Amino acid sequence: MSAKTAVEQELLTATGQKERGKKESPQDYLVRISGAVSDMDDKEYEKLSSAAQEWFTQAADALNEEPPAPENIKPFADFEEEEAKEEAVEEEATEDPPEDVPEPKAKERAAPVKSSKKESPPAKIVKEKKEAVTKEPKEPKSKGPAPLRTTSVADTIRFVMCEDPSITKDSVAKALKEKRLSFDQSRLDQIYSGTARVLQILQELKKLK
Repeated sequence: MSAKTAVEQELLTATGQKERGKKESPQDYLVRISGAVSDMDDKEYEKLSSAAQEWFTQAADALNEEPPAPENIKPFADFEEEEAKEEAVEEEATEDPPEDVPEPKAKERAAPVKSSKKESPPAKIVKEKKEAVTKEPKEPKSKGPAPLRTTSVADTIRFVMCEDPSITKDSVAKALKEKRLSFDQSRLDQIYSGTARVLQILQELKKLK
């Protein structure tokens, strides 16, 4: 088995997942790891490196295609190789251009002004995530079990979808904003799709009314 890359090892450690088994296909392995990252607690997800979060973002985008395209998830080695090439290009772009040495022609001629160093290009992905604000939900007027008290984005998405299986993704996003929970669109897309599939299976099995 090939040596694990830095991003792969980081995600295995963070999610507690096992490395790819001998009978597990590379594609199934990548889908399993991306699913485990999707289920991570928000605070733990924030601790991941930017490279690990970028790998998950592209994996989530592939799985959220219609239909899902797990074959488009970049293997860890290919992803890190591509990242290294892009960083090399960025570093090369930030280097000072060679300074032209003018030929001395006249004493009165001023020396050329050295060009200032270019600013480094901004990071490719800037993820804006704020800490979730804990807020006790009001007691519902309608009869039935009290809502779950949670500040986890993943649990909140699943809860509102189980409460109303027909709820739209936009309504789920609205519910998160009302609870003052910040969220990443790629995580919302993947958790919404996964939960919708589970609810569909339960309806087919006549486990839901």
